[in-house]
Amino acid sequence: MRHKLMIMILGGIFLLGSCTELEQEPASELTNDQFFQNERQVLAAIGPAYSSLNYPGADWDILRQSDICMIPTRGRHWYDGGTHLRSHWHDWNLSEANGPWTYAYGGISTCNRIQFQIDQLEDPSQTVLDLLKELRALRAYYYFWALEFYGNVPIVKKHDVPEGYAPDNQSREEVYNFVVSELEEAVPDLPEEVSTQTYGRMTKWAGYTLLAKLYLNSKVYTGDPIQLDGEAQWQKAIDACDQVIESGEFALEDNYFANFATDNENSSENIWVIPTDPKRTGWKYMIAYATLHYENNKSFPGFEGGPWNGFCAVPSFYDSYEENDVRQDMWIEGLQTSVAGDTLYGVERVDGPLVFVNEVGNLENAYENEGVRIGKFDYTNYRDACVQGDLPIFRYADVLLMKAEALMRQNGGEPTGEALSLVNRVRNRAGVDPLSMNELTLDTLLAERGHELATEGWRRNDLIRFGEFIKPFYEDSDVKNIQKKVVNEEYVRLFPIPEQQINANPNLEQNPGY
Repeated sequence: MRHKLMIMILGGIFLLGSCTELEQEPASELTNDQFFQNERQVLAAIGPAYSSLNYPGADWDILRQSDICMIPTRGRHWYDGGTHLRSHWHDWNLSEANGPWTYAYGGISTCNRIQFQIDQLEDPSQTVLDLLKELRALRAYYYFWALEFYGNVPIVKKHDVPEGYAPDNQSREEVYNFVVSELEEAVPDLPEEVSTQTYGRMTKWAGYTLLAKLYLNSKVYTGDPIQLDGEAQWQKAIDACDQVIESGEFALEDNYFANFATDNENSSENIWVIPTDPKRTGWKYMIAYATLHYENNKSFPGFEGGPWNGFCAVPSFYDSYEENDVRQDMWIEGLQTSVAGDTLYGVERVDGPLVFVNEVGNLENAYENEGVRIGKFDYTNYRDACVQGDLPIFRYADVLLMKAEALMRQNGGEPTGEALSLVNRVRNRAGVDPLSMNELTLDTLLAERGHELATEGWRRNDLIRFGEFIKPFYEDSDVKNIQKKVVNEEYVRLFPIPEQQINANPNLEQNPGY
């Protein structure tokens, strides 16, 4: 398989626990005759930095905050102290925002440690120096998520910090500038090859896609968190996208769902993925368990274990697809049957056949069949509580849509011929009619991004950039007892600095509003 080498690199390396401990014992001094005799050993040395990867954008914390997904309380299930409801209502408490922090700083800490070990080498080879650039770009990816979720976070670049080290927050703009500068320096020297040797690694094209994400959100990241009035970097976003587009390495798959198939390592569209192999990496993308009904394990060949009946679509989002849009098929609706075609039945509060309906009568007391379910990945042979296809982080379709958006924003929000062509390339693959110049607006572009990238973790980021995150998700008629509870204050665009982190480091300053 294409990701065989990457899995080999991760083999034998357990997933490092998310760690915010910034003070660590320095490693023993290393010399060339003790370590790094060849490139494979260098790759193995940076394995822990990759094995810390999971994708916070696709995490429950993020999916349930948008206008696409939610987790209703279903009778006695899924209340969990109200955490899912509060997340959907943007009403999280100070201890509920710790997950992305521990993820980001766990990765940062691991990258710093490995960089420290490599820095001890007396005469590093060019291979080692190149791997240092890759490591810096990977650390920048972890910092990107800290920047995205919390804004004002510490910048820690060293492993050998003094005892009792307790860094202050830097401003969000300072963190943005640091991440951009790290990538601008490292990315040109990252691997260009797209092959088994680089699959799952931070290549030049993954680096430029990450830079495009940063430039596209520059007004958010460098401005006032209320006004979002930072400096625009539309041309830089366009240039970063062009690096990927003009590389000739990527193309839209003819079949949208080929990007999420069990054998998606051959996708021509996936720029950067997390290879899924929970037995070796310890990380599991458990979306099938989180969304499917208890009986749906009978609906897919080779499905192991029992689902939990949680996530579903926000009804108005499911209704927003155009006729014939193949992407709507990522949602599982209607009568549920087994692989053999036998009807499945409800087990609680539904006396009869199990039929998923696109409605949620009450978010705080939904029925077990309410809401259509996430089916973007192929759940065939779902085992080890993990999808078998590799998890895309960056896709080529996203790059095309990012460039279209940057072109429009550079043009005062109005469409250009090139932007229209880029958007219609994505729509053509989805089977929907092309837009005319008059039909392409920033609103329709946001809708297109939602349909193309649903549940891939970018919706929160998009809604904030488009100024839609703090607006109501849907009308009162969609879901009862919810509109009045959504917190639509500007400060929720940032998570609070977690209470756990402030208790551990009193030098951290809480974000405004909390």
